[in-house]
Amino acid sequence: MRTRQVKKGTGKKKKGRMIVCLIAVTAAVGGTLWFWNGTRQKTAKLEHITAITVTTQETYPAGEKLGEVKVTAEGVDEAGNQVIRELPTEEYVITPEQVPEHGHEFEITAALTEDEEIRAEATALIGREEVQRYEIGRQDPEAVQAVLYENGDLEIAGNGAVKNFKEHEIPWQEDGVLYLTWIDPAAEIERMDDWFSGNTDFVAMLCPVPDTVRSMVRTFYGCTAMEAVPEMGTAVYLEDLTACYSGSAVRDGGELPGNLRTAEEAYRDCKALVYAADASACVQLANMKNCYNGCTALSDTSTPDSVTNLQGAYQNCLNITRASIPSKAENLASAYSGCTGLTVVEGEIPASCTSMSGAFKDCKFLEGELTIHCTTQSLSGVFSGAAKNSHGLTVSLSWEGKTTDYQTEEEILGSLAESIEKQAKVDGSNITVKRIEQN
Repeated sequence: MRTRQVKKGTGKKKKGRMIVCLIAVTAAVGGTLWFWNGTRQKTAKLEHITAITVTTQETYPAGEKLGEVKVTAEGVDEAGNQVIRELPTEEYVITPEQVPEHGHEFEITAALTEDEEIRAEATALIGREEVQRYEIGRQDPEAVQAVLYENGDLEIAGNGAVKNFKEHEIPWQEDGVLYLTWIDPAAEIERMDDWFSGNTDFVAMLCPVPDTVRSMVRTFYGCTAMEAVPEMGTAVYLEDLTACYSGSAVRDGGELPGNLRTAEEAYRDCKALVYAADASACVQLANMKNCYNGCTALSDTSTPDSVTNLQGAYQNCLNITRASIPSKAENLASAYSGCTGLTVVEGEIPASCTSMSGAFKDCKFLEGELTIHCTTQSLSGVFSGAAKNSHGLTVSLSWEGKTTDYQTEEEILGSLAESIEKQAKVDGSNITVKRIEQN
């Protein structure tokens, strides 16, 4: 019989080798588990996505196709575990596909292909090539600079007060600015007077008017390529809009800030303007002289009760049908002259109004009732050519002024009524005059 001789200690070595192998296998399995856990977030299939995150580059070149964007999803896998993984491109849609050609920054939106309500947004800067800088700081010229880019964008960057400029001394006036795209919140601008006046190529101000601005006289005067006004609601200290948009191509007057005091000629000859500016917040606006004069497409009016001067405010606005009279009006001369579509006037002409020559001249469809509280003995031409093609206008006159020893209230009202009736007869107008005598 053959026997196998076992050397002393062989069993212990064998046992030791088995322990080493077991440790190695355990380590390998542990390593595999660690690797699987480490990559599970990227590879696990999501049964239900609850949210997504979009990660962008800091800057994308203006006008080019949108570059790299990464979308990460958070949700639940088949086992009910919370998982985060990067989504393949076919599972989401990115907008916009192309970087805007103008602007300081833009918004990138990612939405799930299967559920567009699950979306995420991120903001990135628009990259452009700088071509010129203008030092415009008031105390320290270098502290605030206007930067012009090759695509016509202008931006204001820096910290501190900005210079005020005279007309025709704007530093970028002849350099082809197309857009005002960004104003540093730390830049303190008091006046934007004449900034883009006469620039027929200027298109838009893409940023809100800063809250430090007090005056925008002729800022966009004659900008015939400009179709939209900037956001003005943030300009809480803005007082003066004299001729700001006059002659431009704006279509909507926007929202006027509450502190505004003067809007003289603000939208004059804006032929494309359809909607008057929302002046409902304006409690100090007093001067609207020629504000909408020549806005032939204007379809409505917006006149705060605080206004005292409406001279020529809506003159030749052919498409307005209703008008209102402020309770403190002082000057209505030619206010609605040439408004051939005007039919209804709301409110009464107050005793404070001492000038109303030609106020409703050629308003041939004017009808209804209108009361005038008179303090002037001349109403010459107020209704010249008015109410010629209407169902009839009734004008009620009351005398609120002083009488004299040689002329009674009744005699004054009679003279005023006679002047209106005489003009109506010459024009062929359908106007009836009533006299309201004080008790």
